Amino acid sequence: MADDMHGSKILIVGGSNSLRRDGWVSEFSAAYSGKAEIRNLSIGGASTVMGIYRSFFCDSINAGDTVVWEYALNDANFFEIGGCPVDLLLRHVEHLIRRCGQKGARFVPIIMSTLRQESRRSLDQYRAQLHFLFAHYGIEYFDVSFEMRRKLAIPALGREYYDDGNHYTLGGDAVAEVGQRLPGMIENARPIDIKTVRPLFVKPGVQVRLLNQFQNGEVQQFENSVFKAVAHTPGRQPLVVTNNEYGSGTLTGLVVVTTSKGGVIDLQVGDEAFAISLVSDERSFRKPVLKFITLASALGREVELGSGSDVRISWSEAEPPFHADLGCSKSPQEAEIRNREAAVIGLMCELSRT
Repeated sequence: MADDMHGSKILIVGGSNSLRRDGWVSEFSAAYSGKAEIRNLSIGGASTVMGIYRSFFCDSINAGDTVVWEYALNDANFFEIGGCPVDLLLRHVEHLIRRCGQKGARFVPIIMSTLRQESRRSLDQYRAQLHFLFAHYGIEYFDVSFEMRRKLAIPALGREYYDDGNHYTLGGDAVAEVGQRLPGMIENARPIDIKTVRPLFVKPGVQVRLLNQFQNGEVQQFENSVFKAVAHTPGRQPLVVTNNEYGSGTLTGLVVVTTSKGGVIDLQVGDEAFAISLVSDERSFRKPVLKFITLASALGREVELGSGSDVRISWSEAEPPFHADLGCSKSPQEAEIRNREAAVIGLMCELSRT
C-alpha cells in the first residue's frame, strides 16, 4: 500500500482536537512521516459541513488520496446544544463519503466524544447512526470511547482523560492510541464503489454546491496560517447571488469570516427574511475566524432554495434578539453589531442537478 500512496495526500478535516499542538495529529504525523503529504484542513468550533467546505472547495480530493474525518465530537455539540438536525449532519458525512468514492479516495473516520457523552456510558442517537452509516459502506472506523473502554476494561472514560469537556488530554492514552492506530487504518482502507451502495441519507441526484458569484458589495482578501479566502460584504446595495446553474434544494448555510464584532445581516430568500447574528461569542479572541452558519440551527428549520432564485444579504437594522447558530451571540452589544467586521465567503447548498 505504501507504493499506492506515493504522490497522494492525506486531508485531515476535524475540530480543535485535530489542531492542538502535541495532539493526535502530531502523533500520527510522526508515525506516518514520508509516506504521503499530510494537509490539516481542520477548523475548530465547526461541524462536518465545514469539513466539506474545506475539502471540496478549499482543496481537492483526488484518486489515491485519503480523507481523515474527525468531526463527530463537534457534530454532537451542534446537535445537542446548537439544535442542528441529526439528519443534516449525517447527510453531510455521507456526501463526504460518496465524494471520496466518486474520486477514488479513501475515507477514514475517527469518532471522538465529549465528556458529556462519555458520562452516559451508552450510545447517543448521532453516534449510533454514524456506526450504522459506516457499516452500510463497509468503512472501518475508530471510536475512541469504545476502543479505549475495551482496551482498559473500564465502563467509561473519566475526567482524567480530558483536559476539558471537549478535548482529550494532550499526551494522554486516548491521543496516543489514535495516532498509533490511524496508519494501519489508512493502509487497510480502500476506495468505495458508490455505484454499488445506495445512499442512506442523501437524496439521489442531490449534491453539495457552493454559491459564491456575488453581485454588488465589496470584495476582501483574508489570509492567515489556517486559511485564505475571497469574501464579500454588503454595501449600499445588498449582496446578491443567484442559483442559476443548479436545480432546487435547500440552502444549508453561510461560510463567513467574522469576529466578536461581526455585525448582523438580513438574509432574504424568496419572500422570507431573517436577521442573523454573525457576532462570534469568542470575545477574548479578536482575530478573524472562519465559521459556518447552519440555518437549520439558527432558524429551527431548513430553508428551501429554488432553481433561479436569488439570495440577498444586507446589513440589518433589526433589534435583538437575533437568530444565531452555536458559536454566535443572539443578543450582542451595540458595538458588536455596529462594527460589522464579518464578511461572506459563500452559501453552501444541497441542490439537485438542473
